Amino acid sequence: MAPYFKEIVLIHMYFVKDLDHVNRYIDWALNKYPNTTLMSVPHWNLTYVLRGGFYCVPNPKVKLMKLGDVDRAVKLQTGVEYSFFGMKKADSLNRRLMMRDGGLQGDKVYPLWEWTNKEVLAYMKAMKLPQPVRYSDKASGGVGFTSECFLWMQKHAPNDLEKMLKAFPLSEKILIDASK
Repeated sequence: MAPYFKEIVLIHMYFVKDLDHVNRYIDWALNKYPNTTLMSVPHWNLTYVLRGGFYCVPNPKVKLMKLGDVDRAVKLQTGVEYSFFGMKKADSLNRRLMMRDGGLQGDKVYPLWEWTNKEVLAYMKAMKLPQPVRYSDKASGGVGFTSECFLWMQKHAPNDLEKMLKAFPLSEKILIDASK
């Protein structure tokens, strides 16, 4: 998108801020595309994690949010008109239903809506873009509370695992269960 827009605001939604293995990709993008800036915001799913006490002490005062809430807040903060998402119909049944009317829905754009994961990875390889971290042989996903993600960090990014465990001390159970 960088060649087609004067400015791009990248939004990174995190569960734990400043994970080194994630920051490598962010830093790469910011250096490669000088017309980009970055906003890091808590992932909307984090509100459910914190309120429900998922691997932490529950906090009933946390206001639950959805992706649309984050999208609106970012637009208000930045003044951008359109949001571009990397979601695809191939991701899930819900996404297929959500995108049945195409890749442009009001002020939300889904440029990859008809792509498969295989096509995205082939494009990235052809364009010499860094490949995403694959925490397992399953479909790629972001950082989360899965045994695959935690075991990958234990082996490849122990400092990041330490940050996760510091933020969510009870998540060590994921590693304990995985070793059984």
